[in-house]
Amino acid sequence: MPDPRLTPPKASTNSDRDHDFEIDDTLIDQFTKNRISPTISAVDNETNDDVDAPLPEKRRSRLLSESLHEKAGNYVLTFGFPGSGKTTFHSFLVRYLMEEGPFRSEFVTKNDFGEVDYDINRMVTNWKSEWRSGRFPAPTPVGEEHIRELRFDVTPLQGVRIPLQFNLLEVSGETLKEVLPTEHRDPVLARVLFELLSNEKIKFIIILLLNPAVHDNDDLFVNFLSYMDTNLPFNIRQRASLGIVVSKPGEALKTLKDLRQGYSHVAELRGKHTEDFVESFAKSTYRIWYDWPDPKKKMISRLYLGEIEDIKGQKRLVRPDYQSIEGIFDWMYQQFTGKTLGPTWYQKIARLFHS
Repeated sequence: MPDPRLTPPKASTNSDRDHDFEIDDTLIDQFTKNRISPTISAVDNETNDDVDAPLPEKRRSRLLSESLHEKAGNYVLTFGFPGSGKTTFHSFLVRYLMEEGPFRSEFVTKNDFGEVDYDINRMVTNWKSEWRSGRFPAPTPVGEEHIRELRFDVTPLQGVRIPLQFNLLEVSGETLKEVLPTEHRDPVLARVLFELLSNEKIKFIIILLLNPAVHDNDDLFVNFLSYMDTNLPFNIRQRASLGIVVSKPGEALKTLKDLRQGYSHVAELRGKHTEDFVESFAKSTYRIWYDWPDPKKKMISRLYLGEIEDIKGQKRLVRPDYQSIEGIFDWMYQQFTGKTLGPTWYQKIARLFHS
């Protein structure tokens, strides 16, 4: 029986793009573009009496005790304020890779030194369960001991089949915002994150998650990059790829219409309009992105999840849409492997002869 994820690719047009980076549209598999899920019925929130209980010592982040300078590989650090959607972004990406996209994807519980962290199993299993009910996963608890490294092996099932192993760093926004200086302390970045970012054997993608409901995004991102410039032994701009992802694109479009004229006719935030929003809403962050040394190592995209409804006073995702997350992962795959997802040159020629 053929794999249901392997449907014929459908080319997108420029007007369909969620992202702002140059990839040949004929190489992007748009098999998820029109996919929807049945409407989800209301499910009451489950309560967890242990949510505030102290974390057992054996379940503290294994990164606290690892030799971080010995690590290597591909890492994604998503940076943003509390409530910006970092866990939503990561969990939706995991759902796409493991359940919806044309990939064979597995999470890896063993670290570089053979130690096992079953909290990764707990986290991914919980994420998948929540999304099946249309519920948004809970944010990551505050504190360096809760930082998690989620490692995935991803192999495309069509087109370019180069496998990719990469790591997501799941970090609380409360922990990240300590990079902002206050009257009583200087900016600080969690030791685990700083040591990983200082490791020249690691290839980093930095995602700045822009929340249209928070007007201090600029301060957070500028201070983060300034901290990196001051404390790293190399220029992070020369080594890392930079993505700006706009969460809650509906709210972002309303804000864009308030900030600039000429957008009253725009029905959706996508493509060039997403870049216009970033330029208007987070001017310093946009300048950092605009001046990034290598134009092939940057992108701007919205994060559209699909249709969201209020069910018994709670927001539920009732019809997921994977087009945004597909485009973002296409870019991530290209940054880490140097290859573009989609049919190979030979496969495209073969299709011409069989069409």
